[in-house]
Amino acid sequence: MDNMEKKGEVVLYGTWGSAYCTRLFPSTFPIIKSSGKEQEKAIQDFSELLKVLEEGLEKDFPGKCPFLNDETLGYLGIVVGSSACNFDAFHEAVAVVVDSQEHPAFTSWVATLKDHPLMKETLPDHHKLVAKMREKYFQCPQV
Repeated sequence: MDNMEKKGEVVLYGTWGSAYCTRLFPSTFPIIKSSGKEQEKAIQDFSELLKVLEEGLEKDFPGKCPFLNDETLGYLGIVVGSSACNFDAFHEAVAVVVDSQEHPAFTSWVATLKDHPLMKETLPDHHKLVAKMREKYFQCPQV
């Protein structure tokens, strides 16, 4: 890969990292704050954004996990992994938002990311995170 190709790839990583941080991740907030039909709509909106991310990453990084540079955790892996690797806790505490049948590439990439030694070392304990999410998102207001 020549220098121009590397610069182009860096731009792509930055673009997708920005899209994740500014569009996809914030789209989980309406899911947390809603219920019933409103929550179903918020989940559908999230899923549509995830589909755009997944398809874009597949196009820009064909045949590889876009979150790793060979075996090294990359920029996009850190940006996405810090939250996406905790979707199982989100599913348990709030609602199922990432369907592996609907988003097979993304769930496969996240599984690969979760197996990375640095992610294993830094991710919070699943059960503690579920408890913290439930406490934070569903506690009764103090009177």
